[in-house]
Amino acid sequence: MGMCKVSGGISKHYGRNLPKDGTPDSKAELYDEEGNLIQERWYDSDGQVMWNRDWEHGDYKQDPELAKRGVPKFPHDHDWDWEQVPPRTKKHLEVNPMFC
Repeated sequence: MGMCKVSGGISKHYGRNLPKDGTPDSKAELYDEEGNLIQERWYDSDGQVMWNRDWEHGDYKQDPELAKRGVPKFPHDHDWDWEQVPPRTKKHLEVNPMFC
């Protein structure tokens, strides 16, 4: 699956949360009430989340390690590991250019 051109398509959602399961090899986009993109989520060939990008949150006051590591406040990424509980890592990662 190419992360920039997903074979399963792109679905648009409005509200607060994106589903943890989706169409295999797809991407979901979450928009706020004003139509601003706030989150993207990529799904693997089994339809499980494998990567998240958050556009509209992140607080250096709550996580001063972000500033120390030079991680940009917006946007940031999270990876998912379904062998862990919870599967979504809390660590804010730098934007991965493979996911676009």
